[in-house]
Amino acid sequence: MDLRVLHPAGVSLDELVGAIRPVHVPADRPYVIANMVTTLDGTIAVDGESGTIGRHAPGDRTLFRVLRDASDAVLAGTGTIAAEGYRRLIATPERRAARAAAGLEEDAVAVVLSRSGRIPEGVPMLDDPAQPVRTFVGEEADPVRAFAELRAEGIRVLLCEGGPSLLGDLVRRDLIDDLYLTIAPVLGGGAPERTLLGGTPDHPRTVELRWLLEQGGGLHARYAMLAAGPQS
Repeated sequence: MDLRVLHPAGVSLDELVGAIRPVHVPADRPYVIANMVTTLDGTIAVDGESGTIGRHAPGDRTLFRVLRDASDAVLAGTGTIAAEGYRRLIATPERRAARAAAGLEEDAVAVVLSRSGRIPEGVPMLDDPAQPVRTFVGEEADPVRAFAELRAEGIRVLLCEGGPSLLGDLVRRDLIDDLYLTIAPVLGGGAPERTLLGGTPDHPRTVELRWLLEQGGGLHARYAMLAAGPQS
């Protein structure tokens, strides 16, 4: 990777990547990390896709893959998986072999929450027999309930890839532990509702900067959400 470590000083990129998976996770849910990309003015999608923004930050795709490769499961909203055309999460045999060598399942589980019960059709990821999928609908799609079930099923690290409505809901419920945020060197000029959390938060949340990387003018931060729960 050509990413440059700006913070903390004296720590290598390999050391930072190696610390993505925590030693301890909550007892009642997975350790939840979120990965989002935004423009300088806070827009999170252009023409309905975040990838358009990510192309302005060369390191975004690298971190996107690194975070997926380190996670047991990946959660994204139904609108996001449809708009982005989600496919098998761990796309190559080489990445799957590396996960197995690290003691993880070869494929990360795709997690879908839908309170309405409407699951989008034509999403390649959901039609791929090689991709494990865990779907929660109706009352079961409540994140607290779904996350407890995932934890009981052995999921220790859950990656949330948005969109903003889902991320905002998880933040308001104190269900995000780390936020990985790419800031692309571009102005989006998007509508106010297309911001990181999909609207105005009900109260400010304090975060702590854990790392800051740079590549090609794009900034890549890891923030810890300062909330604690029972650990095991």
